[in-house]
Amino acid sequence: MLEIVVRAAICTLLLAAWIQLCLWALRLRHPKLLLAAWTAVLFASVAMPALQRVIPSAVPTLLSESFAPAAIVNPGLRAPRLSATAPAISPSGATAARALEPSRIFAWREWLTGGYVLVAAFLLFRLLLGLILSWRMLRATQPVGADWAVGKKLRTGSRIGAPVTIGANVLLPAECLNWDPRRRQAVLAHEGAHVARGDFYVQLLSQLNRSVFWFSPLPWWLHGRLTALAELASDDAAIEALGDRPSYAAILLDIARLPRNPTVGVAMARPATVGQRIERILAEETTPGRVSWLPQTAIAAAVAPLAMLTAVLFAQAAPLEAVKEQEGPHTRITIDPKLLDSYVGFYRNATTGSLMIVTREDDHLLTGRAGQQRVPEYPYTDHDFFLTISPQQNSFIIDASGAVVRVVHHQWGHEETLERITAEAAQQFEDARLKRVAEERAPHTAISIDSHLLDGYVGTYQLNPQLVFTVTRDGDRLLAKLTGQDTFEVHPYGERDFFYTIVAAQLSFVPGPDGKASAVILHQNGKDQTAPRVDASAAQAADAKRAEQSAPHTAIKIDPKLLDGYVGRYSTANLEITATREGDQLFMQVTGFGRYAVFPYTDHDFFATVKPIQISFTTETDSTGKATQLVRHQNGKDDVFTREN
Repeated sequence: MLEIVVRAAICTLLLAAWIQLCLWALRLRHPKLLLAAWTAVLFASVAMPALQRVIPSAVPTLLSESFAPAAIVNPGLRAPRLSATAPAISPSGATAARALEPSRIFAWREWLTGGYVLVAAFLLFRLLLGLILSWRMLRATQPVGADWAVGKKLRTGSRIGAPVTIGANVLLPAECLNWDPRRRQAVLAHEGAHVARGDFYVQLLSQLNRSVFWFSPLPWWLHGRLTALAELASDDAAIEALGDRPSYAAILLDIARLPRNPTVGVAMARPATVGQRIERILAEETTPGRVSWLPQTAIAAAVAPLAMLTAVLFAQAAPLEAVKEQEGPHTRITIDPKLLDSYVGFYRNATTGSLMIVTREDDHLLTGRAGQQRVPEYPYTDHDFFLTISPQQNSFIIDASGAVVRVVHHQWGHEETLERITAEAAQQFEDARLKRVAEERAPHTAISIDSHLLDGYVGTYQLNPQLVFTVTRDGDRLLAKLTGQDTFEVHPYGERDFFYTIVAAQLSFVPGPDGKASAVILHQNGKDQTAPRVDASAAQAADAKRAEQSAPHTAIKIDPKLLDGYVGRYSTANLEITATREGDQLFMQVTGFGRYAVFPYTDHDFFATVKPIQISFTTETDSTGKATQLVRHQNGKDDVFTREN
């Protein structure tokens, strides 16, 4: 948890720096425009932890060199009954000291996390207490019954010291009934501007943001900045209504002398800022022009792509280095067999539901996901194991008592944490999965349905960025085609449910408000995947791209000297390709996978024969005459790789 919060805080700091530079460059001075920009930064700060998880997950993280469609494929054999045992014994002697080494590190993380939670809990409690006091103060007030209060949410009470806004309510001192009309006009214009913009809710969210990211200086500065800008914008509204700057300055000074209210509301005159505000009011001769909602919305919307870019950059800045570290050679060692026994058991990812099964075979472990074949992994420390079939590692985490509590799976620069569960819980999970698989594999009986229903199912549905279902009708038959695969008939066993006969999979159409299906759900391999309806051009574009990449190419002869300009290492944020030369032959290899030959069909375009892949080298070169980028065309995608050396 702490790592997520810290990374999000760093991202928001960078985002705030970008916004400040943009504001300086654009020379924006209007309080409303500045308030719109920094309010957008506040929303981005609150959403940053989620952005860092959601946006990078749109890019495949567990990458493979080739992409095989996950749908409508042979689901394989039924998984055996779970039978692994998982004794949680305590290592002894020198081995125990080494095995507990990670727990000491973990203890430090626990202390840091505990300290963070303690401070955050205190700040949140203080915020909650302020809300309770505000609510009690609001309950103790009565609506203002004067004629000038009709149509406004104005309340007053003996406990109100100075004007303050709580939600959509403006709370006024009891003596407001005796105010002169100009003072009343200024106060109502000021507080009305707060209500119209929702400043109470923005500042409440800002205080929540400050409580969560209390260790960063930005939330504290941001809260003060939002508060000050809201007051400046409301001052401008009051001056415009009153039409007299000196008179409003005097009114503001009088309000500042009133006693404070112990609430989290938006007060009219905070002593800390009133001096600077009065100086601004008296120094300027004209009120800033009115600003419509359109430029404010445009400025706020401009922050969104910067926030997303920041989330992606920080979420994916580390993986390539981590990939290189994970792909480095590991030396197998021999460890205490009792340690191997302690790692045997079941581990589950609470987010994805993926279940890992660990068993022992002689001096090493066998590891695999539920429903898949287990593969050997070998120790290179007392608690770290590596696979030889692919660049993956598993690190077992031990608590202070010596019990194994979780395993961290490392692959492609990313880490996946799986918590240890009992054999009974694992069996229940596997039974539920196998039950879903059995339901999918059970025979279904085709029925007759109203043929007019089929028209509502015809269309295209996007399963993922590369796979699109195209559903068509042939008389009373419904046909479904997945990108890159053949067209198959699906048979109804319910008015919205259809089954394949060539594979254990079913389709369920989700009804939409217009009578047409809004999505289709694929049931296969114990999983349900939803494909929303999309425009037909998406399927056409995907098919056209795949057809273009699958078209035959004719190899030609090119100057062998050109190959030297293509040799090198190219990478994206998560993947690396190495181009090498042997004589007049160029070879490509994705790190962690096999090497294959590519053949030229232009001076800078190459094709593979092992699978429908093309490689295009950019004509732009660096100072040494080498191509700066390559583009890999595969599975309807064009992935750009940048030269590393």
